[in-house]
Amino acid sequence: MREKLSGFLHSHYGHIAVGFAAYCLSMFLLLTVLQSRMPEGGLNGLSDSLVIGLTETGDETPIVDVTPPVVPHHDTATVTDPVTDTIPDKPPAMGRIAVVMGEMGLSRSVTVQALEELPPAISLAFSPYADNLSGWVFQAKNQNRSVLLEIPMEPYSFPDDDPGPAALLTRNSHPRNQAVLEGSLQKAEGISGVMPWMGKRFMETEEYVDPLIRMLRARNLYLIDGTTPRDLRETESKTTIAAKTAGRYKLPYMGIDIVLDETATRAHIMRQLRVAEEAARATEGAVIALAQPYPVTVEVLRDWEKTLQERNITLVPVEKLVQGKAPNGKKKND
Repeated sequence: MREKLSGFLHSHYGHIAVGFAAYCLSMFLLLTVLQSRMPEGGLNGLSDSLVIGLTETGDETPIVDVTPPVVPHHDTATVTDPVTDTIPDKPPAMGRIAVVMGEMGLSRSVTVQALEELPPAISLAFSPYADNLSGWVFQAKNQNRSVLLEIPMEPYSFPDDDPGPAALLTRNSHPRNQAVLEGSLQKAEGISGVMPWMGKRFMETEEYVDPLIRMLRARNLYLIDGTTPRDLRETESKTTIAAKTAGRYKLPYMGIDIVLDETATRAHIMRQLRVAEEAARATEGAVIALAQPYPVTVEVLRDWEKTLQERNITLVPVEKLVQGKAPNGKKKND
């Protein structure tokens, strides 16, 4: 028997059995020692003592508390974001834009479309070459619109680009130009202002601009100058000869700031309107935009006007803008 036991212990299986017995004995002794040192409360007490020990380690070893915070219960329908609720998005500043649509009366269909679809705050500038000019002016005035007359003038490309028989030319005498202008004004009774058509050379020749401004001042008309639209990306606009002369004779004068439809597509017109909106909200004054008589322009302006309240933009008649620039601080038509 003793020989069999000795042979088993020296065998492979005997070694495994001895090792397992030694392991069991070691674990038993370890558990006995731990049980003798266990604080009151068992494992719960041990976890508490560990937390106390960790929080007293000092500043050299910062301990990050990863315990999830206790979140009070809220009805999901009433939970709000404190940041967005206490600091609302700041609305954009209010801006003012005046739109003048030129070359009215040359196309009967577009003129009718403009009168029927465009809001009354959009101003209309009629061509002296329009058929039934007085009738168009009458209809526009009945809609309480600002109504202007376009005055054809000599461009730098003259005579390749001919502004027609009603044009003011630098080759004409002053009496001749005066007679031509009076003839155009007589056909457009009821207008309140004028706007050059073409005419960049004429409006940059002081010798001819001076008598024009004096004549308009005598007839209590204002001038909207579109011959040199300024770049809205520039902080300051250039002072033109017409602007200086108008100031000297106290003529109400304003320049066009942007042309909406040099490219007559919906996308381009909308981009230009966005530029005008940004500029209008950035200034205490107003932006004057020039539009041309394209059906797509009428459609875009009609739809755009319906969105102005949410964009913080006010559409104003151009005459309302120049009223504040009337001589001696008086408004026109007082």
